[in-house]
Amino acid sequence: MLAAGPEIDIAFVRRAQQRRLRQVDRLVRAFAHAAQRILDRARCHDTAAVMIRSLA
Repeated sequence: MLAAGPEIDIAFVRRAQQRRLRQVDRLVRAFAHAAQRILDRARCHDTAAVMIRSLA
């Protein structure tokens, strides 16, 4: 019965680690998505400026 204690502790720690990894993964995905939106928006503005200059 003494082995059950450490096994439960290990399972608890592993679940906590997995929960934290999922949280970090969500944060990284959100950051990457926001960065992509910023780059896309900047790319659109750069293209618009080039098109306006070419019309002038």
